[in-house]
Amino acid sequence: MIKKLLWKNKKLLSRGIKMLTKREKELIEAIKRHLYVKDAAHAIGISERTAYNMLYRIRRKYKRAREFINQILSLRRSQPIFDKLLSLKTPLWKEIRELEEMVREGGG
Repeated sequence: MIKKLLWKNKKLLSRGIKMLTKREKELIEAIKRHLYVKDAAHAIGISERTAYNMLYRIRRKYKRAREFINQILSLRRSQPIFDKLLSLKTPLWKEIRELEEMVREGGG
């Protein structure tokens, strides 16, 4: 079960905290500064349609990360051995913690 979960989310784990592209991060920052998505898009030199497509992709990435974190938390509650398998020193545990922090900061 754990192997299946980790294999299914291999791509998500390999990217870790770098899930968003540079351009996606720019769009998010521009949206913070502007009232409308259209204005934010024009500020960074992309069309409004491109901005909405990027926002759609960001939401999908966030949803995948949130689902994975929920699965990990569920496993940790239901199977105490899971915490022992992933000691605090393993790189995988660090990546899971980074994803949890990213999702928490994202308002999830």
